[in-house]
Amino acid sequence: MSVIVRDEEGKLLLLSKGADSVMFERLSINGRNFEEETKEHVNEYANAGLRTLILAYRELSEEEYKEFNEKFVEAKNSVSADREAMIDEVAQKVEKDLILLGATAVEDKLQQGVPECIDKLAQAGIKLWVLTGDKMETAINIGYACSLLRQGMKQIIINLETPKIIELEKTGDKDAVTKVHASPVLLLSHSNGEKCKILI
Repeated sequence: MSVIVRDEEGKLLLLSKGADSVMFERLSINGRNFEEETKEHVNEYANAGLRTLILAYRELSEEEYKEFNEKFVEAKNSVSADREAMIDEVAQKVEKDLILLGATAVEDKLQQGVPECIDKLAQAGIKLWVLTGDKMETAINIGYACSLLRQGMKQIIINLETPKIIELEKTGDKDAVTKVHASPVLLLSHSNGEKCKILI
C-alpha cells in the first residue's frame, strides 16, 4: 500500500508499507542498509505475537510521476473485468527501488469470546483450518491465544525460507524464485492418528 506526497521543498515521495515478504524484494540495492537488523526486529516482534509492517520510500521525478499518474487514472477509469489487475500492474511499476525506513509492530487483540468459541468447536470434533498472511511466528502465537493450538499438539511447519531462496531473492531474479517456490512439496501423512496442525 503506497501514497505519493509532495514535501515542503517540492520533492515527490512515494511512501510505502507492506508485509516483509513483499517489501524486502522491492528494495533497491542501495536501500538495504538496515535490512538484516530490521529482519531480526520483525522476527522478535512476530515472536511476541505482534503484527508487523515494513516501511520504505523513494523519490520520484516529475516525469516519472506524470507517466504513472496517466496510467493509473486510465486503469482506475477502466470498465473491463480486469480493472483491479490493471491498477496493481501500474502500482507495481512504481513501487520498486525503495529505500528501507524501518518496521512497525502493533498488538492485534482478539475479539471477546473467540478463544472460547474455537475451543467449543474443537471439543465438538469440528476440524479447523486457518489461512493467514501473517508471519509464521505471529500465526503460531495467535493460534495459542485463540486456543486453535494447544500445548502438546504436534506442529508440522513447512517453510519456503531456505538459504537458497533467500539468496535468489537478494539477486532480484523473480523468475528463478518463482521456479523454486513452484517446486512440489511432499507431505508425509501420519498414520498413528496424532493430532497435528500443518503451518505453512
